[in-house]
Amino acid sequence: FGPDWTAHDNALLTRVQANLFAFSGAKTYAEMKDLRDSVYDAKGNLLPWADFKAKAQGINARYNLTYLEAERQAVITSGTMGSRWVEIEQTASTHPYLQYVTAGDNRVRSSHAALNGIILPVDSAFWQQYYPPNGWRCRCYVRRLTEREAEHRRRQAESRGRELPDEETAQKIGGRAADKQWRHNVGTSEIFE
Repeated sequence: FGPDWTAHDNALLTRVQANLFAFSGAKTYAEMKDLRDSVYDAKGNLLPWADFKAKAQGINARYNLTYLEAERQAVITSGTMGSRWVEIEQTASTHPYLQYVTAGDNRVRSSHAALNGIILPVDSAFWQQYYPPNGWRCRCYVRRLTEREAEHRRRQAESRGRELPDEETAQKIGGRAADKQWRHNVGTSEIFE
């Protein structure tokens, strides 16, 4: 019989909801702090109502419109990648390697492009810190590989003059690619961004 998707997805959903409450509280606190700091001008004088209202509307738009789209995308991507991790773990005996893959277009940030193509075993510590997503609006993902596919892709990279990094080098690249708040595996951790 196959994996118990319902039990895992329910556990993942519970973790996501708990973390969203904490994230929402932190966001609300930050917004309130910005609003509090906007009551006075740079010299410490109380702003007139119209000036404060204009500043407050800008703060509100930033937190509740601009950030909202990025938060929605992070929830969707994290949920998708978290759910995919179950399949990765359950098929590790037939697909023991993962390859880091970017969207491959001109919008990929250079730090994530440096991760593109990295091939490491599923049980590598690298995936516990740098399994996607690795930042706001990250569109990266991983490809499951058999041992044969992994070797073939390594040879392809070498034929193009690119040596794929080992675990230690991959960790260093990852450290430059992902901010600390994103360094976790959404499929195994209790942290949700």
